Amino acid sequence: MKKIFFFLLWLISIAIAENVSANSIFIKYIINKDSSYNRHRESDYLFAIINNGWDILDVNCRRQVPFKKNVLYDKPGKEIVVFEYDLKRDGIYFINDLAGHEVFLDRSMSKDTIVLILDRIYTVKKKLLYLNDSITSPWFYKIKYPERFKYMGFFDSLAYLHGDVKADYYYSFKMFGYDLEKYLLAINKIYTDRINFYNYFIRHFYMPPKIKYYALKEIQYRYYHDLLDPIYYDFDLRDKYPQAMKDTIDNIKNNLTGSDLFENVTWFRTVVIDYVNIMVRGFSLKDKTSPDSSYFINEVQFCKKELKRQSQCYAIAWFMFRASAMNKKDIFLFAYKHYDHKISSIGINEFVDSLYNVVTGSATLSEEDVLNIRFEDDAHNDVILKNVFNRDLIVIDCWATWCAPCRQQMPQWDSLACEYDNRVQFISLSADQFLNKWDDWLSKSNEKNKCVLQLHAKSGFDNIFFRRLMISAIPRYILLSKSGKILNMAMPYPQAKEEFKKEINRYLNE
Repeated sequence: MKKIFFFLLWLISIAIAENVSANSIFIKYIINKDSSYNRHRESDYLFAIINNGWDILDVNCRRQVPFKKNVLYDKPGKEIVVFEYDLKRDGIYFINDLAGHEVFLDRSMSKDTIVLILDRIYTVKKKLLYLNDSITSPWFYKIKYPERFKYMGFFDSLAYLHGDVKADYYYSFKMFGYDLEKYLLAINKIYTDRINFYNYFIRHFYMPPKIKYYALKEIQYRYYHDLLDPIYYDFDLRDKYPQAMKDTIDNIKNNLTGSDLFENVTWFRTVVIDYVNIMVRGFSLKDKTSPDSSYFINEVQFCKKELKRQSQCYAIAWFMFRASAMNKKDIFLFAYKHYDHKISSIGINEFVDSLYNVVTGSATLSEEDVLNIRFEDDAHNDVILKNVFNRDLIVIDCWATWCAPCRQQMPQWDSLACEYDNRVQFISLSADQFLNKWDDWLSKSNEKNKCVLQLHAKSGFDNIFFRRLMISAIPRYILLSKSGKILNMAMPYPQAKEEFKKEINRYLNE
């Protein structure tokens, strides 16, 4: 009998092993909820992991890491759930909880089940530096990490010094009143503090060698971005930099290659775009006019000459995105000819091809299809578009709460909505995959613009509206007639106010 028992146990262990990927890591979330506030299961909305919550070009960045979920306990005040994530690489990921905790994950974690304890945040106050034993999410929970895996929350700890390493709203050249001396002193101190913290952390806590490298590079490339910020406004400011900073800027060019950094350091991609924009010396952010055709041509040619492989393709994809948003079809097609699908990544290829279909008119929906698409309103009621269209023209803003460029357009979008309130209907269509993210954003909006109708696309980018129109990058502004005819698949951004109005007026005056 004992032999039979152990034989069966052996078979069970093999079956379990076959069902668990070698890349699988297990995270147990113990969620202490406020039962008066949280009436839904948190694991239905939170804790998906994505590759990069900040990249709007690479379609694969926003796709969730494959996972399985097992809810162990679910009561009004507490929830315990285990997620099994299937990792394909080691590096930076984002826990998809609206803002997104930036975390380190590596496949060596597969040997253990990582237990994270989450407590609900009521009031977020500025705190002293802690080493991951009380990490504050800006939206939902503070997380306690186990001693062995404190490196998982390294960036949350780093945020106690000078804010989130991924966010620009803590400091910028503009926030310093364009005072170059004060700004450079500040960013140099921030960089020094972050490096000192990094060195302290790796001395006191375990961190895998590859993760150490990525952590250092994330801090370094954030510093590159900060160094380049003033030169956006005035290229001549570079001459006023201390020599050591000039040398650092000159050396950035030599640090814009490498597929490992491209895949695993989120600031790397941003710095690629920063550097090209500045070196071409074309469009100044103080200039309120749109960049001309020669600017785009120079940028594409610069990319072909100075950048290689994924960095080159990424920069050209970014310029195609901008050209499409400005209705510059000829420039878009010029850039498309220089884009090499063979050396780019699958996610960016998908993004570029979706833009190509939009610009060339390959992506469309019939008028009847448009009118019969279903969304949901802010009360979670199903609505059919034909039942809410009530103006001569309709402009749909495709956006999401996690999309920083989308949010940057909102003040101008709201202003235009009120200006055209009598003749044009403005609809903000959220592509958030999780409904509670959109709900949370609406509840925290200080003033809801009565001139804008808020709708949500169920399933986010998998919604039929986004799939049929091949929309994989946002923000996107689409102009429709009341009959459902698509008039413009890529309206100018609201910040380009006169161009935006010109396009609307062209159809209003017909």
